[in-house]
Amino acid sequence: MKSAYKSIFLGLSGAMMALTSCSPDDFPSINPALQPVAADYEDKIEISIDETTNTVTFKLNAPGAMPVWIIDGKTYSTTNGLQKIYASAGDYEIEVKIANAHGLSDGSFYKTFHVENTIFDYDKYLTFLSGGDGSRQWRFDNTAQGHLGCGESGTDGTNWWTAGVNEKASMGLYDHYMTFTTDYVYNYYTGDTPAIFCNKGVTRYEDYPNGADEDYNAYAEDSQSTFGFEVVGSDLYLTFPAGTAFPYMADNTLYDEPRYLVESMNAKQMVLVSDVPGVIAWHYIFTSAALGEEEEKPETPDVTWNENAPANIWRTGNIEDVNFWYAPGWNQIADPEYTINDYDMWVSLTEATTDQWQAQMAVITDLTTSADTYYDFKLVFNSNNDIAKVTVKLCQEDDDDNFIFTDNIALTAYEDCVFKSIKAEGKDISKLKLVLDFGGNPAGTEIQMTGIVLQEHEKDVEWDPTSSANLWNTASTSFTWWYAPGWSQIADPTLEVADNSYSFVLPSATTDRWQAQFAIETDIATSAENNYDFQVTINSSGSFTAMVKLTMVGNDDLYYEAATTDVALEAYEDVVVSCPNMPGLDISAIKLVFDFGGNPDNCEITISDIILQIH
Repeated sequence: MKSAYKSIFLGLSGAMMALTSCSPDDFPSINPALQPVAADYEDKIEISIDETTNTVTFKLNAPGAMPVWIIDGKTYSTTNGLQKIYASAGDYEIEVKIANAHGLSDGSFYKTFHVENTIFDYDKYLTFLSGGDGSRQWRFDNTAQGHLGCGESGTDGTNWWTAGVNEKASMGLYDHYMTFTTDYVYNYYTGDTPAIFCNKGVTRYEDYPNGADEDYNAYAEDSQSTFGFEVVGSDLYLTFPAGTAFPYMADNTLYDEPRYLVESMNAKQMVLVSDVPGVIAWHYIFTSAALGEEEEKPETPDVTWNENAPANIWRTGNIEDVNFWYAPGWNQIADPEYTINDYDMWVSLTEATTDQWQAQMAVITDLTTSADTYYDFKLVFNSNNDIAKVTVKLCQEDDDDNFIFTDNIALTAYEDCVFKSIKAEGKDISKLKLVLDFGGNPAGTEIQMTGIVLQEHEKDVEWDPTSSANLWNTASTSFTWWYAPGWSQIADPTLEVADNSYSFVLPSATTDRWQAQFAIETDIATSAENNYDFQVTINSSGSFTAMVKLTMVGNDDLYYEAATTDVALEAYEDVVVSCPNMPGLDISAIKLVFDFGGNPDNCEITISDIILQIH
């Protein structure tokens, strides 16, 4: 940014309260003309089917709108991303309505889908429940909104009430857990609270034979029982004998005949629904994570930041003006002292403020941005005082509602605090304004701002196995095996190939690396002049560690380091290996090697969606 000001003090009149126009106090008014038309959303519905578990996922790809999923004529759920297991093969139909801030669509539309398999082999679900050895522990997911809920009979049990995060902590049930074994033994552990959490109307426990006025805890000890599966029509149920302990006893009928619809299940999460016909449905979300252990969420990948690079847009423009609205106690006082030297800024806030927007600084530039581009922004703060919340906003000079982002950062005294916004959606802006608000600052606060970077976000990798850019789609392939349990080679497994999918069964267990090698040799050539993206999906019926190696036919010593890695396989879970932007190698013919050494007996393997493309 070319500096127009150096050690200048400006006295400006006029408040800048327009900067607050995007505060939480603003709400859109209802406009019947903007009520959604259902037919406009038909092509925005995505229905995907996991054929290994018969789990169907229903999703609406339309920001600002909410789906209403209707099954058998009754509103079943409004969850975007609803997952539901269909146990029987066949053609199915779901009705969809659309809602937004202005109302519910008058019309609806129908989507059909086909389930290929019928579930009679419960091995996958036994593996999910047990972890293979009975050690997997299931408990209420107290970190999930709606881990317990209720609703109309025939629904997913969420449309009347859902529990908030940790809402039932006082009932002592979150440290209770369940285990399941592959021979259908069920164990219930009460943790530190020897009780079962019960609905007030439950009358099956000795210490509360008449129920209670409120939900209560009935005395119970650790117990053991059995469990089973049952398919009724298209639904899969988890069943127990009468009186089996369960983390929430919702109704007497669930004590007498415990059966729970399996809404979805994998190794990490289980969603169940119990239904008292014509009365009420209950919703349960369980997790296999330990108490207090939230599932690790992927971090937003960082980008390359170089404030001196030509890509830094901030350095290509001019600062045209700097405005302040400095108002301790909401009474405006003189503008703070500040400097802008080359690409760094400094401001001195002599008086304390208490609230957001009481210490606003706006840097107005002649820069432009586009709605066709995503942007990355970085700014480093260093303050001599802590400030709990500094607001950073990038917007149009005369329209604060036209902004690329608005976010907050906490400052710690004398530490470099780095604010980043990665892949922010661009807006058509003719004169860019950087707004900084230091509301809540102590008296005598001095803040240095350095390292400003504004750049176009580098295009993300598109992982599409069907794309014409995928070199794998036009490759000639051949296959080699070295299958040697106990280091004694036996017959090659039978390989089934269907487009970009390779399936086989390893009938005999192996114990060591390199005892179960499968390789796909191709005629794909790569070059050191290009970078490459590689991805592959692996699904196994057993849990163990496999290996992937992307190398050269005839020369295993020449290989892509990033795409040569151990892969922890979880039974029946798709594991995706992604290696974007790998430095290229001069390889005349690519070979993709898999080693499944350590596999159990009769291990089913599917390799699919292989992608190799120029970055």
